[in-house]
Amino acid sequence: MQNNSIKSNLTKDDIVSDIRLSLGADIERNHIYVVVEGEDDIKFLKSELDDNVYLYESYDGKTGVEEIACKIFKSNIRVIGIRDKDYCNHIMSADGIFVYDNCCMEMMFIENDNSFRSVYHEYYNGKTEVSELREKLLSELRYLSYVRKLNEEESWGLIIKGVSINNAIKNKEIIDVEVLSKNIKKINNSAFDEMRDNRVRQLYLEEISTNELLEITQGHDFANLFAAICNMYKKKGVNGRQIESGLRCAYRHSDFLHTKLRKALVLYQERINITFLVA
Repeated sequence: MQNNSIKSNLTKDDIVSDIRLSLGADIERNHIYVVVEGEDDIKFLKSELDDNVYLYESYDGKTGVEEIACKIFKSNIRVIGIRDKDYCNHIMSADGIFVYDNCCMEMMFIENDNSFRSVYHEYYNGKTEVSELREKLLSELRYLSYVRKLNEEESWGLIIKGVSINNAIKNKEIIDVEVLSKNIKKINNSAFDEMRDNRVRQLYLEEISTNELLEITQGHDFANLFAAICNMYKKKGVNGRQIESGLRCAYRHSDFLHTKLRKALVLYQERINITFLVA
């Protein structure tokens, strides 16, 4: 059925102009305009949104999503944004912005037993059981997850892109925190000093539930670690992008029906009296 109009690789001005023209031409006022972070969001959501939806890829990730939905078209209820929550809890109450369950879209997939079991059996040849492996990877990523969390919440300005998870793995399924810490310090020099490192380590030593780990773990980190571990048990390599693609393909419509995101979107479509979700 899906005939969504998908707009990608547009500039900010192009997106704004296209939405304004489309809104003006929509005499019956029954179309919805959804701005998302990137191509992967479109790949997933195009099968969950009805054919009266125009899907736009943001010109600047989550920042672009918020600017379009919350500022430029703030007064128009038919323009909304869907983005990763990451570590920005304030957007939970922002009108017109909706967030995936957990930290991001990928973590919404990873939490789901069916989708994670699928990629586990496809790529992993180790001995750790499926549920135990998921818990283990979430726990092993705690240090990096807390660095990301504090970096976002306290505006540390750290460069985390380029931090190698692969180089920090020891004993097959364990991350060496010391190696990870040195890597972050090397990339950021004095910006990641001893005081900040100690703050991260203090959180790292505290007990944390699985639900809390799902809220602070970045999906790309999880996928990259999972891929690196899978490659230790098989000759043909796999990368994080393939893991993410596998999760997205394995995630079913019936799984999405039970998410917080969809429930919030259902309430919104009832509020504006326009159905835009696939039943």
